[in-house]
Amino acid sequence: LSAGMRYQSNASYGPDSDLVRASGRLIRLPTDSAPQADANGFLSAYVRHLYDLDRQDGLLIESTLSAYGSRHADLSRLNLLLVEPTVGARFRPAPDTAPAFPLRPHILGTAALLDDRFYLGTIGFGLDAAQRFDSGTSLEATYNFRRRSFENGPERPPAGDQSGIENSIVLRGRHAVLKDTTLGIDVLFARDDADRRYTANDRYAVTASVTQLVSAPFQLTEGKWSYTLYGTRIWTDYDGPDAALDSGVTRRDREWRVGASQIVPFNPDWSALLQVEYASIDSSLPNYTLDNVSVLVGISRRF
Repeated sequence: LSAGMRYQSNASYGPDSDLVRASGRLIRLPTDSAPQADANGFLSAYVRHLYDLDRQDGLLIESTLSAYGSRHADLSRLNLLLVEPTVGARFRPAPDTAPAFPLRPHILGTAALLDDRFYLGTIGFGLDAAQRFDSGTSLEATYNFRRRSFENGPERPPAGDQSGIENSIVLRGRHAVLKDTTLGIDVLFARDDADRRYTANDRYAVTASVTQLVSAPFQLTEGKWSYTLYGTRIWTDYDGPDAALDSGVTRRDREWRVGASQIVPFNPDWSALLQVEYASIDSSLPNYTLDNVSVLVGISRRF
C-alpha cells in the first residue's frame, strides 16, 4: 500500500510550441491546451494471493489485484481510478530439470475512471515466464492480449477511436554485478490495432537501470537504502495520419525518460520513496512535442 504526492510541470501534457497543426494548417495554440502544472495526491495498492494445490509441479493458483487512484489540485479532468485484477495458475513444467522456471497463464481485466467517468475497460489473457540463475541473473517475460474499449467524454470526444486489440511483450533482465549493485534492462514490444489508423500504432521501449544499496547514514535505519538511476527510450509509430490535424503527416513520437529514485526503509514494513523524472517527447506533429518534470514523494506499507 502506497500513498503520497506528485508534482508535474506539465501535468496536462500540453505542447511546447505556440503553433500546432489543425486541418493541415498551423494555428495558434488555444489557451486551454497550453502546458499546465499541477499536483496530485495518489493512493495505490497491490494484493497477491497464493493457493497451494500441493502438487509436485508446484501448482499454485495466483490472484493479484492492482489499484491506483489520484486526485488533482486543479486539473480534475486528470483524476484517475484504475483497477486491474488477474487470476492464473503458476506451475513448473519441468520441476526436476528446471525447478527455477515457472510459467503462469492468466486472465486479466482492467477498469478505469477518468474525471469520475468511465474511460476504459479491457479483458484479456496472458502468460508469465521466469528463469533465475545461481550467477545472480534473472530473466522474466510477459505476453498480454487485451481487448480494449474506450469511452468518449466531454473532455475527450475522440477517445473511442483508440478501442481495439492490444498485444504486448515485456522482457525483463536483472544481474547482480556486485553484492549491492544490480543492473537492469527492460524491453517492450506492443501493437495497438485500434479502430482508426491514426490511433493504431507500434510501440517499442527500452529501459536501462542501475540500483545501488548503501548502508543508512549515521545508522538512521537498520535496512539499507536503495538508489536507482534509469533511462527509457520509447519509439511510437502510427499507421496513418489524422485528417483533423494534417492529412499529409503521420504521427511519429520519440520519447526520452530519465530519472532517479530513492527508497528508505524505516523497518521491514514501512518505507519512504522519492522519485524525480524528466520526460521529453519529440513528435512529427508539434501538437505532441512536449517536456515534463515530475517529483514524487510517498510512503509505503507492506503487510
